[in-house]
Amino acid sequence: MKKKTCNFIFVFLLLLMIFPKIVNAEESVVSIDDKIYNSLEEASTQLTEGSYMKLLKNIDLSVYDDNYICILNFPNNVVFDLNGFDIKIGWNSQYANGIGNLIFTGNNITVKNGSFSGRPSYTLWIGDEEDTNNFIVEDIRVDGGINIYNSNNVILRRVDVSGHDYYSVWADNNVSVTMESGNYSTSGVYGLIGLSDSNVSSMNIKGGTYHINGNKLIPNKNKPVISGGIFNVSVSDYLLNGYECINKADTFQVRKIVNVSEIEINELDLNQVYEEIVVSGSNLSLIKKVIYDTLYSKDEVDVLNKNLKIKLETNNIDVNNDISSSMNTFLNDSIGGGTILKYFDISINVIDKNTNMIIGNLTELSDKISFTVAIPSELKTPKSGYKRNFYIIRSHNNNYDIIDPVSVKDSKFLTFETDKFSTYALAYFDEKIIENPNTHDDFIKYLITLLISLGVLIVTLVYIKKKNIFGSMSINK
Repeated sequence: MKKKTCNFIFVFLLLLMIFPKIVNAEESVVSIDDKIYNSLEEASTQLTEGSYMKLLKNIDLSVYDDNYICILNFPNNVVFDLNGFDIKIGWNSQYANGIGNLIFTGNNITVKNGSFSGRPSYTLWIGDEEDTNNFIVEDIRVDGGINIYNSNNVILRRVDVSGHDYYSVWADNNVSVTMESGNYSTSGVYGLIGLSDSNVSSMNIKGGTYHINGNKLIPNKNKPVISGGIFNVSVSDYLLNGYECINKADTFQVRKIVNVSEIEINELDLNQVYEEIVVSGSNLSLIKKVIYDTLYSKDEVDVLNKNLKIKLETNNIDVNNDISSSMNTFLNDSIGGGTILKYFDISINVIDKNTNMIIGNLTELSDKISFTVAIPSELKTPKSGYKRNFYIIRSHNNNYDIIDPVSVKDSKFLTFETDKFSTYALAYFDEKIIENPNTHDDFIKYLITLLISLGVLIVTLVYIKKKNIFGSMSINK
C-alpha cells in the first residue's frame, strides 16, 4: 500500500511539473526568434529591428468587441511569417464604414506565407497616419481584399486576392503599389481595383492574373500603369508605352512590343560539299518564333522602342587546353572513348538596327531549335566490323552534356536540337559490331525433336507387338 501511495504521489508531482508546459504550449501564439508569446499584441511590443516573427497557430480577432483595434507598428526590417496559418479579422465600428481591426505599419517590412480572412470588406490593411515604406506582401491568400493607405512602395508578390463588396485592392491617398504576380478578383460591382484620385497615388501592374467583374478594371479617373499580366478583358487604355495587349486563347496578355525586322542566319546548302565544319540554323520561321517568345519572356535585354536585328552566328573556334581536356574527359567518361573533330560556338546577338550596336545576347531560348552540322568530307569511313556514332558535346555554364543527333544524312550532315548557346564540339566513336556466334541452336532443336519422335515410335512399336494387334485381325468374307 505504501508503494502504491508513493507511485501515485510521484505521478501527481510529475503532472504538476509538466502541466504548465502543456498549458503554455496550448496558449503559444507567436514566436520572435527563439522566444514564445501568448498573444500577437504582447509579441508586437517585444519586436526589435530585424526581428523574425512567426505565427504558431490561427488567430481569430473577430471575437473582440467592435471597438478593438490592433496597430502593429513594426520596427525596421521585420519579417512576419504567418507560417501557413490564418488571421481572421474582426470589425471596428469606430470608423464610418467599419474597418479591419488589424493594421500593419512600418518600414522595410515583409508579411508572408499565410492568409487573412474575416468580416470586413478589406481584411489586409497596410498603412496608417505614420508613413509606411517598402512593404512586401508575398505568398499570401486574402479573402476580402487589400486596403493600402499612406504607404510608399508596397509590393504584392504571389498574392491571391478575392474581394468582397468592393475592390480586390484599394490604393488610397499617398500610395504607390506594384502588383508583381498573383491572382486578383472580386465580387464587388465597382471595379477590380481602386486607385485614389490623389495625384500622389500610383499603381503599377507588372504581372499576375486579373478577373474583371462587369468589364470594369477601375472606375476612378486615375489609371494604373500596366506592363504585364493576363486579363479577361482588354486593358489597352492602361498600357505603359512600349507594351501591347494581345488576345490569345480568350485572354488578353500584356507584353513588350518587340520589333524584330531582320534575322540573319546563314542557311546550309545541302548540295555543297564542305571541307570544314559549317553550322547553320534550319527552319527559319520556327527560330524566329522562339526568339520572339524569348524576348517577350526575358528582361535581360532592353528591347523597348528599338528596331532590332537578330544575328545568329556560328564559328569554328580553337579552345584552350583546359576546355579540350575537360571535353575529352567527359566524352570518355560518358561513352568510353571517342574523337573530337572540331569545336564551334553558336551565339545569338540582339542588335539595335539604328545604331548597329549589340545591346545583348540570348544565351538560352524558350524552346529548342535545330541546327545542321556538315561532317568533314575527308573523314574516312570506319574499319570493317565497326559502326560509327556521332555526338554533339555542349559546354554551357561549366556544365557538359552529350546531345544525340536527331538525324545523320549520308554521313555528310548531322542535325541536332538545342536551346542553350555556348561552346560545342562534334565528336564520333567507332563501336565494334558484335556478331552473335553460331551456337548451333537450330541443330540442337532438330536433334531434340528427332529424339522425341524416335522415342514415340519405339514406344508405339513395343505396344503393338505386346498386344499382337495385327496378328489378331481377321478379314470377313
